[in-house]
Amino acid sequence: MDGGGEQDAGARGKVGEREKLVAANWVEKLGAHRITLTLRLINNAARVLFLVTGPDKAKALESVLRGPWRPAELPAQAVRPTAGGLLWLADAAAASSFGRGGEPRA
Repeated sequence: MDGGGEQDAGARGKVGEREKLVAANWVEKLGAHRITLTLRLINNAARVLFLVTGPDKAKALESVLRGPWRPAELPAQAVRPTAGGLLWLADAAAASSFGRGGEPRA
């Protein structure tokens, strides 16, 4: 969910990999490979935790949690542990579009 643009384009394509648990992606911008954990691995975890910080993540967080289903663009939407727990932790800045009870602000 880091919204890294070009450097994450390959990772988004690999995150839905159905055979492998991890995949390596070449990231031109970094001049290096990046390891991606696939949904197959993540969704079989005992616990999954998302830690979201900063005002630049507010829109993405709201899109993932409240927006239309678009897992190809927002792979975090497809994280649904089959037998484990899922926990979202967000600081006030990242959660700024949500009210105190978690409802969207008007």
